[in-house]
Amino acid sequence: MAVEITVILDGTAGGMARVITALKRFGLTFSGHHIESIGDNRSRLTVNAEGSAVADELRARLSEVKGVTEVVRIGSRGGSTGTEQRRAAAPAAGLDDFAARLVNDYPRILRHIDAFEAALPNARNLSQQLKQLGRLVGGKLGAQDTALQGAGTLHEALESSVVPVLDQIAEPEVVGSDIRVRLSIFTRRQVNTMDLVFGGEASRCDFLSGMIEGMIGGVPGIPDVQVNETSCRTNGDEYCLFRVNS
Repeated sequence: MAVEITVILDGTAGGMARVITALKRFGLTFSGHHIESIGDNRSRLTVNAEGSAVADELRARLSEVKGVTEVVRIGSRGGSTGTEQRRAAAPAAGLDDFAARLVNDYPRILRHIDAFEAALPNARNLSQQLKQLGRLVGGKLGAQDTALQGAGTLHEALESSVVPVLDQIAEPEVVGSDIRVRLSIFTRRQVNTMDLVFGGEASRCDFLSGMIEGMIGGVPGIPDVQVNETSCRTNGDEYCLFRVNS
């Protein structure tokens, strides 16, 4: 049976590894995970596993794991409960609606992106949807930026406007015509050796790629650009590198 377990971690080092070890000792086979920051040094960890589990017994076992502050959910994947069903049942607001919410509340955008992901009926095209959302947000933010509209070159646009906007949610720097990000609200956790075993946290950097494209796309005199992330901290790289190609 496919099982999905969601817990809240308090930031104690090694919390994720202890949760997965506890699941293995309970007889479950680890098959994947997703982890995201939810503020105050806490994170939400969702683990996918295979096997039979008695929810009450597993909940009690996980509640005793160091670093776990709450066991949010234990249930089967598919059927009448679970993440995919919540995604299918969530009201599907349009991309423009979500983009407007993000722009109005920028840089406090994590909860809106959480809601956007939850509203998707199918997670398989999540990266494309995030990038498109980022383009819309970047376009709206860029239209409000008089400095960006007056930029004469791509480098000027990146330095004078794109980096200051991203600086509210990340630590960006311009390298040639590219943008390098050492840290962002999507990749707060330091990459460590546990990522080599269990994989890094799910990346939302497609949203940042889209934001950069959207901001530059409305600048008079600058050709349309394509932004691709060629290295990512969630894959164990030192930084996220966004290549900007015109």
